[in-house]
Amino acid sequence: MRQRLETPREPAERAALEVARVGGGGSARLGALVVVGVLVAVLWVGLSNRPGTVPASTPARTSAQPVAVASAPPTPTPRRTAPAFAYAVGATIEGVKYVAAFDELRPGYLSTTLRVPLPVNARSGILTITELWASDFRNSSRAVGSTEWPLPLDPFFSTIRGPELVIDVAMPARPNRDDVPPRVRGGFTLNVYAENDLLFGILSIEVLLNPNPAPARGGPRTPETPR
Repeated sequence: MRQRLETPREPAERAALEVARVGGGGSARLGALVVVGVLVAVLWVGLSNRPGTVPASTPARTSAQPVAVASAPPTPTPRRTAPAFAYAVGATIEGVKYVAAFDELRPGYLSTTLRVPLPVNARSGILTITELWASDFRNSSRAVGSTEWPLPLDPFFSTIRGPELVIDVAMPARPNRDDVPPRVRGGFTLNVYAENDLLFGILSIEVLLNPNPAPARGGPRTPETPR
């Protein structure tokens, strides 16, 4: 068998070989570091140029604002005008006066109702009609027609149910009387019905006004009665 015999090398040659080995290992490590640096740089450039992740936009909160809704204009409520004249009726029974205002259900027709607690001892009372106010006499009060009328109360003691006529008078026209309210100067008819309703005595009063005649020219005028 042939053996390979190495010839001994000189110390200078061995030193050169050792330097070459050492230099070769450093170059490899240096190359690895360069490669790693290049990869890091490439990765950094790629990450820096990549568009950032943008979170899904959330709708901005806006405060609720009232929205004007077109609506039809409100229907105006008809204003009730005060009547030019207002009248009331009063019934005085056993020292107690019961008062109610008239309702004008149709032009010239006034009516109202009085309720008198039963029982009563008196067989009669007094009925009066008064003008409460007028367009030309604001806050005034004047008696209408006669100052008073006798008021029979016999139906309050009757066991027969149903209204009974107790007053039926016709007042004449008095166009020249300054002490008579203008609305009733043409005269009127007064009807009063009484009825026993067990717990109450019912008085139904009706007044029918006549048309006002024109005052007589040059005729005598009665001055207004002092109040």
